Amino acid sequence: MQRDSRVAKDSLATFREYMRYERRRASGLSPKDLERWQFLRKRLDDTFGAFNSQGCGGQRATPRIPTALLVRFENFGEMGSVLMSNLSRGGIFVPIAHPPPIGTELKLRIQVASPHREIVLMGEVASRHISPGVETQRQGMGIRFKSLSDQDQALVDELYEEQMERHLESD
Repeated sequence: MQRDSRVAKDSLATFREYMRYERRRASGLSPKDLERWQFLRKRLDDTFGAFNSQGCGGQRATPRIPTALLVRFENFGEMGSVLMSNLSRGGIFVPIAHPPPIGTELKLRIQVASPHREIVLMGEVASRHISPGVETQRQGMGIRFKSLSDQDQALVDELYEEQMERHLESD
């Protein structure tokens, strides 16, 4: 049990360091910083391989984190509220029997219980009927966040980090 706790703490420290570099990556990293980012990314991939399934265009930009947050679709009320099954910095996966067509724009309202808040973002359906897990295919849709402002990306990053910390602490 002590070893598992140490591994979780090490993984959490690695993830936090990775996120410091990840947030700066868009504006450019020095060659040394880019090398460190790549090392940390590989370490996370080795540790959390299941989160990093291959997408249509290759490996995901950031690891997926299993989660169960309630999301509502403001402009597709007939879908109601559903639980997303994972989150990344770039989008979510929502298990749903009849997803709208690829390219459909959606206004998402993500309900966060602790601390209580609602995050409102725009997204678009990027995939249909493709589950993130290779071993089990589930119906649903991958939604890519769209046109995020710096403030919106900061909210997503905060939520992403909270969910990763919860996941690591629960293992």
